[in-house]
Amino acid sequence: GYDAYPDEIRRIIERLGLGDHVRLLGYQPDALRFYPAFDLYVHAPVFERGCTEAFGHSIVEAMAHRLPVITSAIGGPAEVVKPGVTGDLIEPGNHDQLARLIITLLSDPRLRRARGTEGYQRYRAFFTQEREEREYEALYAELLGRPDLSPSGELVRSECIQ
Repeated sequence: GYDAYPDEIRRIIERLGLGDHVRLLGYQPDALRFYPAFDLYVHAPVFERGCTEAFGHSIVEAMAHRLPVITSAIGGPAEVVKPGVTGDLIEPGNHDQLARLIITLLSDPRLRRARGTEGYQRYRAFFTQEREEREYEALYAELLGRPDLSPSGELVRSECIQ
């Protein structure tokens, strides 16, 4: 639904003279392979057409790679990131705030490392695939009227985030 978006981004890159510093890779089916090359992860969605970011799986992926995260304080990302601990939240569309936080994190390796470590711990505690699978199994069992059984008939214990 954003056919003009790539051209818009190219024009901005050209206008700012960033052509030698920015590479547009297009759609990447295996984006996970790029995370180890990053120093931090910025995900800055804005309200658009009445929609917001529901969860932000890419944020959790970044945290799994020990990256500090900067994201908009809307929807799911605002619940995933602990401001000042695992990363930072910005007001949607606040470019100055975003730029300041990027500069702060890029200029302070210890801060990046600390937030990345905290983010990884939060990922391990709340967002692993194994935990998600257990919680879905427990939910399905509850919906089937048997909260003590998984759909396969095994006993389960719900560990949902309260």
